[in-house]
Formats: sequence, structure tokens, C-alpha cells
Amino acid sequence: MSRCGPNSEFITIASAAGKVEPETEAPIGLAPVNTAVGILLSETAEDITFLMLRQQPTHFPIAGTFFPTDGYSRIFESQGRFRLRSEGRHAHRARGLDSHVRSDMPDPLPNAQRAMGWHVEAVRHNWVGEFFE
Repeated sequence: MSRCGPNSEFITIASAAGKVEPETEAPIGLAPVNTAVGILLSETAEDITFLMLRQQPTHFPIAGTFFPTDGYSRIFESQGRFRLRSEGRHAHRARGLDSHVRSDMPDPLPNAQRAMGWHVEAVRHNWVGEFFE
């Protein structure tokens, strides 16, 4: 997960190859494979909420393959740790040859079996590649 953009108005959530065990540092070579993007919806002292996007924002490069999503992501602090809760669905067609973007499906879906629901509960871990501004 990364918060980014000129005004930190975007969030990217990516899956990566490999597995990281709980309570261990993420490996230096961790690279995004599939990436969902959200845009800032609201920000309070208690939490930050993002609306996940079906279209990749113009002139917004991402690592990995863009995944169109419906849903939300919320960053908050609990028990002294940053946490992320995100829910929604991927609804996309398989990408074409030489494409790094998956195309989104119309809403309502003509074939609902192709929509995949997801739920993420995450906790911030130390990572040697991490930086703060």
C-alpha cells in the first residue's frame, strides 16, 4: 500500500509475488504485480477513506497491472499501529496481448460470475525500502 499523488490524494494497493510471514520485515525485492487505485474521499483525525477506481487516473503511472475495482479503503490507527481495511470487487476482462491494463466491466455486470469480491485487513510492517516525506 502506498499513499501518493501531488497532494497525497491517491492510494495504491498492490499484490506482490512471494509471501511475507507476519511480524517479519518485507523483503527488499518486493514488487507489485496487480495494483488497485483509490482517490481520497474523506480525511479526519481518526481515519482516511478512499474510493477505489474503475479507471486508472490519467497521467498516473503505477507499478504492475492496473486492476479496476469497486469499493473503499480506510487507513486508521489502532493499538498504536497503522491499519488498512479495504473491501470491494474486481470486475474486469482479461487483458489483451501486450497490455498492462485490464478493462473494466459495465455495471450492472452482464456476467456476475466474473466479478471477484475481496476483503483486506492489513497492518503496517517495517520495510527496508520504505520512506516518509
